[in-house]
Amino acid sequence: MKNHRRNFTIPGIVIGIILIGLGIASSVFAAYHVQTDKMYFYLFNVIGIVLVCAGITPLAMIYESRKHDDHRHVGTRRSRREKEFIGGTGRKKGERIRAEILGVSRSLRSGEDEKEKFYIVCRGKDAKQDTYTSRALPEYPGKEVIGKEVTVEFHSGEPGDYTVLIDEVLKK
Repeated sequence: MKNHRRNFTIPGIVIGIILIGLGIASSVFAAYHVQTDKMYFYLFNVIGIVLVCAGITPLAMIYESRKHDDHRHVGTRRSRREKEFIGGTGRKKGERIRAEILGVSRSLRSGEDEKEKFYIVCRGKDAKQDTYTSRALPEYPGKEVIGKEVTVEFHSGEPGDYTVLIDEVLKK
């Protein structure tokens, strides 16, 4: 389905500029050539103002439609290689890297009835050295896990769509 607002952009700009130009020309004509007859002077000035307003209208409509358009790049063509990467992070779908555990983090958003949750925080051992957080753990895994290595697996979709495979460390 085509977006009809975009089909109006170029003609709308052209029509707006032409109408504004005609409005200005009408007012200039009234100011310099019709000074003797006041009726024509006012008539051409009113026509000029109406044409300028009519020219501003499509430009304002285009501006408003673009200002709130968050999906401008939907449907753009992308290369096959670009689609393999996740959100510009440079990670391929299904890619796995090794990461070193930096520490264990505790959830500060636990209510009265909720149990405390813990998360393992690790840093990738690749050139990027990004930081990753595991799924929530119901109990403290112990400080023995710090310094050990885990695997981070990337999925398709968003940049934060990954899984830290911590089962290999928790079993030991």
